[in-house]
Amino acid sequence: MSLAVNIITYMSTGVVVRAITLVTNLVFRRILGPEMAGIWNLVYIVTGYLSTVSIGVQTGSERDIPYWRGKKNAEMERRLVHQMFTVSFLEAAMVGSVFLIYLFFFGGKYRHDLYIGFLSAAGYVVLWRMMGCFVVGFRSIQNFTFLGKSEVVFAVLDLGLIVGLTSFYGLYGQYLAHALGFLLKLSFWYLWTHKRKMFDIGWHLVLADIKPVAAVGFPWLLSSFVWQFMMSVDSLLVAKMAGVTALGYYSLGVSIVRMLTEIPNTVSTVIFPRLLEKFGEREDIRPIKEDVVRYLKNLAFVVIPLLFPLAYFFFPWVVRQFLPKFLPSIPAAKVLLLAALFMPMIHMPGQILILQKRIWLYVGLQLGAGIATAVLVLLGVRGGIVMVAAMAVLSQFLFFSALFMVSFARADLPKNVFSNYAGLLLPGLYCGLWVFGVDQLLLRWGAFGTWFSDLLSCGGGVLLSYTGMSVLFLKAERELGIWRHVVDFGQKLKTL
Repeated sequence: MSLAVNIITYMSTGVVVRAITLVTNLVFRRILGPEMAGIWNLVYIVTGYLSTVSIGVQTGSERDIPYWRGKKNAEMERRLVHQMFTVSFLEAAMVGSVFLIYLFFFGGKYRHDLYIGFLSAAGYVVLWRMMGCFVVGFRSIQNFTFLGKSEVVFAVLDLGLIVGLTSFYGLYGQYLAHALGFLLKLSFWYLWTHKRKMFDIGWHLVLADIKPVAAVGFPWLLSSFVWQFMMSVDSLLVAKMAGVTALGYYSLGVSIVRMLTEIPNTVSTVIFPRLLEKFGEREDIRPIKEDVVRYLKNLAFVVIPLLFPLAYFFFPWVVRQFLPKFLPSIPAAKVLLLAALFMPMIHMPGQILILQKRIWLYVGLQLGAGIATAVLVLLGVRGGIVMVAAMAVLSQFLFFSALFMVSFARADLPKNVFSNYAGLLLPGLYCGLWVFGVDQLLLRWGAFGTWFSDLLSCGGGVLLSYTGMSVLFLKAERELGIWRHVVDFGQKLKTL
């Protein structure tokens, strides 16, 4: 299947998944309220940290499996898949056990509902890691159509489980729904891959084979850990300094921004195995220049201008009409949304460094950004969650700028690095200013009392924003031929 079909298929299903996930997040927050939502967010962050504890075999396999696939070495590819599942399971079991021992001795200092959440996290880590191995496997064989479709089914499953169990059992229902969802997804993926023989799932544990993969994967893993720190330190400090209720308000905006940036990142996910295969064929970065530049331009001129106005105007409407307890989250969320103007473009520069095994440089940049985030958030936390949001966005922007400059210069892509940097940021700046201007116009128009008139106001804001975005869309059509690719995708879908 062509790269264009893979990208649009996986991105389309990604949009559906994020839309369903958004509904799920809104519903369970409406049921639980800000305080319980804050506790769940804390449990989720801890689970994320536990899941990154590894020697790096899983992350290294994400690079090496497509690499050896590009070299047509099926035996090495199969061995790496087996090794990935084996080592990941053993690591996750060990990490979960250590965390349980910690809770046995020190769990008494946590409130009961948070303690139960942390106990659940010890089990989640094993299931999460196994899910991650399957995802790496599907990405490596570039079966994004099946992966995307199954993720849509899983999102619907999560919605049913979370709404049903949370309605009856509250926060404990959320814990149970998360565990059941993992088990059902893993069972389905295992049975499907076994029946269709997509890739082997076996046992392989040889120290000599682990070392070279871990040598590549450990810095990459450390990068993931530092990334987790960089993207969650603001939430952790809000919980520590202002309490879990404030975290409940703040985390709503964080989840919206995460979903917005994850949608474009599906494109990066599709492209990366292709880049690895091309790099594996020639050990040369030059053949992938065009893919990288086109990808970033698509984000800057099409995807970001399409998504940002929708989120900026409709998120406050959803909160006002369906989550009135979360009204204090709106100002901070609007500030956090500014990160969606550049963060969707952040993954490809990092992947360029990973591709060339310059991962320690990537880790150093992330660590610096994480420390900067912590310092800036500590300076801003007394100003409330709005100031925390502003400091978080500032640190993310500084990280994006540094990463872009370094990765493009080191990869020897376009010579005029600053020109490319400015060319990709200007559409976001234009988009943000135009949407802000429309927002101010609507505020002067006045508030509306009914949900329908409020909806009309938000819809009008989006339409006026898209009027301004037409300049960017036309430029994208002239330079990238966007419409031609959409038509081509539609025609190819008929043959699938």
